[in-house]
Amino acid sequence: MSKRHGTDKRSRKKKEFDKYLREIEAFIQDRNYMDALISGELLFATALEEHETDIAGEALFYCGFARAELNDTEGAIAAYKRAVETGYKRVGLYYNLANLERETMNTTEAIGYYEDALRLNPKHGPSMNNIALALEDAGRRDIAEEYYLKAIEYLPEGEQARTNIAYTLLRRGRYREGWKIYEQRPGISRITGIEPTWKPGESLRGKDVLVMVEQGYGDVIMFAGLLQEIKKECKSITLLCDRRLEPILKRSLKGIRATSRLEAEEIGACQAILGIASLGYICRNTKGKSIKPVKPYVVARESSRFNNTRTSRLCVGIAWRGGGELRTKERRSLSLEAFYPLLKEQGIDWVNLQYGETRLEIEKAHENLGIQISCEFNEKNDMEVFCEQVERVDVVVTVQQTAVHFGGAMGKKTLALVPKVPEWRYGTSGNRMAWWESVEIIRQDCFGSWDKEIEAIRRRLKQLRDEKSEQYNTDYLKRSGTRF
Repeated sequence: MSKRHGTDKRSRKKKEFDKYLREIEAFIQDRNYMDALISGELLFATALEEHETDIAGEALFYCGFARAELNDTEGAIAAYKRAVETGYKRVGLYYNLANLERETMNTTEAIGYYEDALRLNPKHGPSMNNIALALEDAGRRDIAEEYYLKAIEYLPEGEQARTNIAYTLLRRGRYREGWKIYEQRPGISRITGIEPTWKPGESLRGKDVLVMVEQGYGDVIMFAGLLQEIKKECKSITLLCDRRLEPILKRSLKGIRATSRLEAEEIGACQAILGIASLGYICRNTKGKSIKPVKPYVVARESSRFNNTRTSRLCVGIAWRGGGELRTKERRSLSLEAFYPLLKEQGIDWVNLQYGETRLEIEKAHENLGIQISCEFNEKNDMEVFCEQVERVDVVVTVQQTAVHFGGAMGKKTLALVPKVPEWRYGTSGNRMAWWESVEIIRQDCFGSWDKEIEAIRRRLKQLRDEKSEQYNTDYLKRSGTRF
């Protein structure tokens, strides 16, 4: 066979392989991930037989991508790793693999693959941002900050990654820098359907202002407390909120209109429109590392309010699961069983503050411990009932979720269990929450373990129970006229 004939044969094979690769790419663009996976695996086997390692690596890359989209994380990691073994080099390969390793909490491996991506492209902003997140996970905050600051140079305004950088700065108490970058966050209009018109630095004085809810219930309760601070400056304030929060916010925010529905002409009449989180930039834009706590403002329906001093028993509300994407949810959630050392304590009445399906866990706790957990709040997410339950308790014990903010906004003593790398609002150290004066933080010391923190809460509850019992006995003696 002539040299030219061999070259022509290789050229035909290359064209054939390229054709298959383009077909796989088309499947992925059409979100036909199963066909992309089948075609990718066939191409990999064929390319391997022909000793075309680059083609085999690229086929595995697409297999990994397809498996990830099909929620087969383990299979995706395996495919990406095999692609790496072929010697195939692509920023997206290392970046995607690193992201999956981080999602499955393999932090060291994730950092290594992000470093591989950055060796191929030192200006890859997403890898800079995500290696910073992984370094935060590993507790290497100083190095993480260096990557965050580099990433800002290479990330377009409005990308979610820039928001993550803002969160890091806010968590460190660098509020002025953090809020400035946070104002570049994307997607407010996608959430609300209304485009913000207010720009950072613009005055709200004498204007009809529309504030739009853009985040979850806890965030809304957290930021809405700042509305009272700008009320005097504005001509009027309308808060466009979720219907389940509407009655609570209407009752709690005096002089502010809270509604879940607005007509187009009402929106058009507003002279400043902003997302609710922009209140952080307006009201807490400080150079220092500390901010003024927000005053408690949320009130429950009057019919639900009662005086807990009529009993010597401590009443405690409990919430054990957080929300958010899978990785975040797992890090900040526990099982109810993990709280059994608390539930065994005598002289405490328990109230369920956990949203979602809780019946089976509560029944199991009753069977195992013989204790009752009052369960009026349920999976229907009736926030009025939730608010009433928080009003009912002396103390809230919760993981990082909505109950923290209701507890703080209602002035309730709140013991918040937060993961080793918490959300920005919990800061990086100390046992006090900057936003709410009544919230006490119990920080996780070691990834994957909560035993020490649960024990700390048990001791704290025992102290609070004894204090209430002593106060009750003192008050009883005073009421009965007993003299010493």
